[in-house]
Amino acid sequence: MAFPETPRFSDPFSRAIFALLPQVGKFGGVAARDTSEQRTTKRFSQDEVDQIRRSPPLLMSLQEAAIYLGIGTRKLRYDCKRRLIPYVKLGGKFIFKKESLDAAIDRLEVRSVGG
Repeated sequence: MAFPETPRFSDPFSRAIFALLPQVGKFGGVAARDTSEQRTTKRFSQDEVDQIRRSPPLLMSLQEAAIYLGIGTRKLRYDCKRRLIPYVKLGGKFIFKKESLDAAIDRLEVRSVGG
């Protein structure tokens, strides 16, 4: 028995669920919206990335701190959530101090056992 192209549901709940089905993605999540116009994060050029790595500012945004540490912004947010990386949150934005990032790197360093 084949599933009909447009099933007919008598109750409003089933109609509402079926109306949402085209929005559900392949893996069960809601389909991603086009965020090209909503993008608020700055894209850094290679020269700016090199400048941040050579002489990082004393206070850094999330993107700048991720570049400085050599990790992605998602990983940095995850580590902040786990309280591994110290940060200040001002107006919903992450702010990082260079000295705090350096101290966190020193604190998280894995030392060798052998001599």
